[in-house]
This record gives sequence, structure tokens and C-alpha cells, in this order.
Amino acid sequence: MGDIDLLMSRSDAEGLLRSRGVEPRPGSGNGHFRSDVFGRWQAGSYKVEVMAGFHVRADGRWREVVPSSRCAVRVGDAELFVPSVDELVAMCRLFGREKDAERERLLLSLDPPRGLGRS
Repeated sequence: MGDIDLLMSRSDAEGLLRSRGVEPRPGSGNGHFRSDVFGRWQAGSYKVEVMAGFHVRADGRWREVVPSSRCAVRVGDAELFVPSVDELVAMCRLFGREKDAERERLLLSLDPPRGLGRS
């Protein structure tokens, strides 16, 4: 995958973006996604996108995406918190794009899921 999506609280998103020299702005999306706060920057070969108040349009209405699980994962010297594999798979299905189907396939292929919990 060529990008990293970070879903955060409004204050955390604004603070992180400003610390990277990015001015937070509303994310207009494409009619399928929107965010109250959005920003992105390039980190090496990865595009990092930060969102707060993230919504997806599904079943004819806007639904806020709020993870309900939290699993600690170590990346180098940092500890990050991500939703469980099952919740990430459900998000991929909700988003419904081709790249989300690929992410779902990759998530389901993790054996064991490298520190990510299963619901």
C-alpha cells in the first residue's frame, strides 16, 4: 500500500499536522468520504493522510467512522494503536473501493496478525 491513513481526534489531528508544517483543513472528499479535519504529507515513499471527524457515505447517509477496538503495535521505537484486524476488514468492506478490497485481502492473509487482535 502506498499510503498511511491516521484517524485521530480533532485536537490530535490539528496538532500533528501543524507539527509537520501542514495547515489542517476540512476534507471535502469525493462525495463518498469527508472529514472535519484533513491534511497530508509525504514521508519517504508513503503518503500520510490525517483525518478527524471522518465520515463515509453508505446506504444513502453519512456515517462517522469511529473505531471501537484498540490494539497496540510496535513500529520501530514507536507504539501505535490500531483497530483489530476484524474491525479493519469491516472498514475496508464499508469503504468498498478496489484498493480497500486489496487491503482486506492483505489483512486476512496475516498469520499470525502481527500483534493485531481479533474480535
